[in-house]
Amino acid sequence: MKLQPNGYKTWHQQYGPVICLKLAGYTVLILGTHDVVKDLLVKKARIYSARPSIGSAHYFTKGMVAGWLSYGPEWQKIHGIESVFFKRGLVQSYRLLQDLESKQLVYELLSGRDFVPLFQRFAKSTPFTILFGKRLATTDSPEVQELEDLVQSLVGEIKWVHLLGAIPLADRLPKPLKVWEKMGDRLHDRIFRIFEKYTTAAVKRAGWNWATELEHRMREQGLSFRQTCFLVYELQVAAFASTWIVLNRVIKAALLNPEKTRKVRQELDLVVGVDRLPRFEDVDRLPYTNAFLSEALRWRSFLPLGIPHSLAEDDEYKGCYIPKDTVVFPNQWALDHDEKVFHHPDEFLPERWIENPELPLTTFGFGKRICPGQHMARNTLFIAVVRCLWGYDLITTESPDDPYNSSRKAIDFSAPKGLSFVVRSEKHKETIEREWNMADKDMTPILSKIQEQAQCN
Repeated sequence: MKLQPNGYKTWHQQYGPVICLKLAGYTVLILGTHDVVKDLLVKKARIYSARPSIGSAHYFTKGMVAGWLSYGPEWQKIHGIESVFFKRGLVQSYRLLQDLESKQLVYELLSGRDFVPLFQRFAKSTPFTILFGKRLATTDSPEVQELEDLVQSLVGEIKWVHLLGAIPLADRLPKPLKVWEKMGDRLHDRIFRIFEKYTTAAVKRAGWNWATELEHRMREQGLSFRQTCFLVYELQVAAFASTWIVLNRVIKAALLNPEKTRKVRQELDLVVGVDRLPRFEDVDRLPYTNAFLSEALRWRSFLPLGIPHSLAEDDEYKGCYIPKDTVVFPNQWALDHDEKVFHHPDEFLPERWIENPELPLTTFGFGKRICPGQHMARNTLFIAVVRCLWGYDLITTESPDDPYNSSRKAIDFSAPKGLSFVVRSEKHKETIEREWNMADKDMTPILSKIQEQAQCN
């Protein structure tokens, strides 16, 4: 799916912050400023938190995926259950695992191997371990490949299901002609088979894991085992996909802005030195590094039009009537490049976040639909990026591709081409090897500590 993010921004400049369109029989609103998004998606979150039943979503989710459920009692039940696992105290305990996984990542980069499977293993293993109590310790773990195949199928099949299912009056066609429904059924069943297997094994596995806790809590709320399997699917795939996409965006930003990257390394060298890896405890002492990460998330939105909301009942905004079931897109690109909020928005300027720490970062959504795992995601991003930039120079044989070019896609999974991670010095290499060799790789004590924190929540 091709998009023109600057095209919508130009429309906003010409027609105003709210654009109304008629597309495939639907009324569509595109919101282009932070003020409008706040007025509708935040202040009126009760009626603007539904999800549209268009395109691919309902054909393969069949009401089983919380992220595509409309706001209501069932969504509230599931959201309440999953939110328990993202409370700040519990999220802090996940740092034990994120520390280990990122140590393995920077250690394996010493081999000079292609970084792509190493990044993918890291992005998959962190949520998988918490969910199912089993690490994906190697790139050839069967689950790593199975999940990769599933994600590729999701990207490929959803595109066709969305395209065919969005045809006006498509639902009125005879069932034999609804090929997208068969595709959705096939994908739905495949997801269930895979995550039924993972969840069943996790429930039987000794030690603590999310899947066991979720199964118990879901059952208490009268929700089915099938719904549990789709919830863990959603958590695993969302965590992997977002980590993978954002890591690549940050690395591309580092390649395209070498002067800013040098400033990050200077700060890391000053605060951390060469005798140890950066740690979570360093986060408050690394203001420029944190600003760099925030700017990388803002600078090139990985979802240019955001995730669509839907209006649950008729509404009026500044004299304009908005009918029920209107599809509402927060134009992420326009929001992140709003000159009234971000001066020189096309420039990569981490300094803006130091000058004004209250700048809005909307990567994780809005209102009641804001991502409950945002703090966990930010921790994963922080520890992986700071350790990679602390220990390695980024050497590329090709001119780095500006993510602006790939922002014309609905979702961009591409990694930088021709990129190698070259260790900065022999001392950095020794530190990486020492810390990995000394790391406790036994999951039992790590998961036990997470369990202790979970019982406090």
